[in-house]
Amino acid sequence: MMRIRIPCVALCLVALASACARTTTSPADDVLGPRIRAWAPDSSAVLASTQTSPLWSATQLVVDDTLTWRAIWQSIYANRFPAPPVPVVDFSAHSVLVYGLGAVYASLRFDSLTYYELGNAAYLTDTRPGAGCVVPAIVLAPVVAVATPGQVAVAKWYLRDVVQPCS
Repeated sequence: MMRIRIPCVALCLVALASACARTTTSPADDVLGPRIRAWAPDSSAVLASTQTSPLWSATQLVVDDTLTWRAIWQSIYANRFPAPPVPVVDFSAHSVLVYGLGAVYASLRFDSLTYYELGNAAYLTDTRPGAGCVVPAIVLAPVVAVATPGQVAVAKWYLRDVVQPCS
C-alpha cells in the first residue's frame, strides 16, 4: 500500500508545481491560441508618435504600401507646417501599424506585437489624467505609427488604459 501512495503524492506535487509555474496569459491567448513570440519596438521602429494629430476618429490600420503610408503620414501631420518628411519604409520587409485614440486628452504608447498561432495582437497603452486632475481645455488626438519586421496582419488590438493620479 505504501508503494501506491508515494507515486500518487509525487504525481500530485509535479502537477501542482506545473500549475504554479504557468505564466500569466493575455486576453489574446484564449482567442488566438498559443503565443509564438513577441516583438517590442525600439526607437528606430517608431515612425510617428504625436499627441496632437488632426485624426479625431479612432484609427487602427496596417499599412503595407507607400501610397497609403504617404497619405496617412500627411493626415497625421496635417496641422503642422512644415510637416516632417515622410520616413522611407521598405514594404517588402516591413509593415506599418498605425493606431490613433481619436479626440481624447491622453498619451499613447505602442508596447508590442505578439505573434500567436492563429494571428497577431498589437498591445498599446493609453495614459489619461485621473478624476480631479486639472487639465488644459484642449482635446488631443494621439497617434502612434511603428514599422514592424516582416509583413504582418493584426487580428486583435488591445489597449490598456492607465489612469494617472494627480499629485
